[in-house]
Amino acid sequence: MKRKKNLYRIKRFFKKLLKWFGTKVRNIYQFCCKHIAKIIYGIVAVLAGGMLLLSVVCCEPNCKSILSGLGTGLCTSLVVSLIINHAVDKRIKQEKLDAKDFIFSKVIKHAKRVYGILIWKINKFGLYSEKYPNKVYGLYEDFSKYREFDEVLNQITYSDAEDKLKKQLHELFDWPNHEIKQLAYEIQRLSKDQLFIQGIISKKEYDALMTNYSCGTYFQTVEKINTFWNDGIVDYAECVKFLKMNMFMSSRIISLFDNQKRIVANNEETISGDLDRLYFEEVERFSEKFLLWEMQQDEEMQKYYDEHPEEYEREMAEREAAWEAIENQTPTQRVLLSISEHIFGFVWGDTPLQELLQQINPDDAEVKSFFKEDSVKKELKKNRKIRRLITSQFGKKYLSNIWK
Repeated sequence: MKRKKNLYRIKRFFKKLLKWFGTKVRNIYQFCCKHIAKIIYGIVAVLAGGMLLLSVVCCEPNCKSILSGLGTGLCTSLVVSLIINHAVDKRIKQEKLDAKDFIFSKVIKHAKRVYGILIWKINKFGLYSEKYPNKVYGLYEDFSKYREFDEVLNQITYSDAEDKLKKQLHELFDWPNHEIKQLAYEIQRLSKDQLFIQGIISKKEYDALMTNYSCGTYFQTVEKINTFWNDGIVDYAECVKFLKMNMFMSSRIISLFDNQKRIVANNEETISGDLDRLYFEEVERFSEKFLLWEMQQDEEMQKYYDEHPEEYEREMAEREAAWEAIENQTPTQRVLLSISEHIFGFVWGDTPLQELLQQINPDDAEVKSFFKEDSVKKELKKNRKIRRLITSQFGKKYLSNIWK
């Protein structure tokens, strides 16, 4: 009995050993298959280096010449092979990227539009309703940021909500139907398996496109959108789910393209600034808190001027001097002021730059002095479009001659 147990243990040990050995061999084989080119290059580099070292050590002239010739030949062949393969790999990679950009161009276009419209609506709802004070951006990097907002929506009972909140929810769920349908159609149209087989998309990108949403659920939900939204909320719970589905799909597609993520991030910064400005203009400036703050500032300013009347007189004198300077401006100075607004990007008037340039004399000393200013020169060097307008109006070498 004891002998049978020992035999069983020995057999089990050898089975485990063979399994472990087989796994190691398989891993080594897969590694070699994956990096076969690097292994060959490494062997050739070692052989070439060894021959060159031997040629230095060897005292026999003939043997030294043969070894140095072989080593030099192998090094030359290795370098040429590496350069050619690098160029070929780079070209193939670029071709795949170009094909990917072409195939996904319509998908990414509609995904960015849907994402941009909905991210505006989501952050506006959170800001105006005061239900969710945190900003919801960067979902293409981390979609978990949306979960808290989704929980807030799920906690709302639509039938018991106030009229103001219902109106805000109506604005939130007022879908960009055309863009959503186009996005769903383009996702459905993609031949994902074929793209993966051809190497145009990676395994990670393939898995991202093969979610339940993108494999039919999203398309089917878009087809029956009228069952939960028909110019108004029919089924609130389905509207909440559909909003999450749209944000998930659009952000997932954007996440596949690094260059598009940068573009969308810049758009989000613009959206955030516009929303903050809009909220201040429409809500915050009329709030009791802001009005009290303004009154407090006026009182503090009045108190300061009462204690320092000389400061009040000085400020009034400066304002009068500035006003007189504006009134005494020459026509050329007024036009140059409008041109500077175009150059620095703070345009208040509606006169095109081309018309303003026609109103000044390029040989006028005041005009030349204006274009010589360091700040103007710096902005013009950055803005090729305005620079071209000026040179087309005054000559190609006008600015270069002034800046000498």
